[in-house]
Amino acid sequence: MATLFAGSDLPPGDVVFVLDASGTMIPWFHDVIAELERALKGMRPTDEFAVVLFKGDEAIVAYPGRPHPAKPRHRARALEFLRDYNRWGGGPGLGSDPVKALQTAIAFDPSTIVLLSAGMDASTSFSLDTEEVLEALRQASAAASAGGASRTHIQCVQLVEDAQTQPDPLLSAIAHEHGGGPVHLVTYEELDP
Repeated sequence: MATLFAGSDLPPGDVVFVLDASGTMIPWFHDVIAELERALKGMRPTDEFAVVLFKGDEAIVAYPGRPHPAKPRHRARALEFLRDYNRWGGGPGLGSDPVKALQTAIAFDPSTIVLLSAGMDASTSFSLDTEEVLEALRQASAAASAGGASRTHIQCVQLVEDAQTQPDPLLSAIAHEHGGGPVHLVTYEELDP
């Protein structure tokens, strides 16, 4: 049985979830955590996972830090960290700049990274240049592969108000360049059935 995250199929292996924790995600952060819990329960105990949050240009690595097997105790600790995230002052921040979070995830050398965001358009406090972002990810991938790492695929999932929304251009460019296929659009209703 395939593991799903927000309706997107995840291949077996090591997965790093890179989750947007910016202001646009405030209403949906609880639902994203619930979706992550479903996905982690669907992983095999031999698969490994890690979770990296980003808000602004900050990357926050959730417990267990580096990738760990998807065993019940690691899943529970990661979910506890995420549920307590707002309580200890982590809370969503302004803007969405995934570069540091993706660089961190690439350095973990997973087979798959899943990047989830509501989009990264220029209406936020961050104006991201697509080519600069892609070049930063190319450099991170080159550094990881120089250390013997394999090529990591980046799948992008975008939360949208309705299924007619066009994918965010930056998410599309990241997914295209890193073998993740098209951006998977998931509506808020689909995320919170």
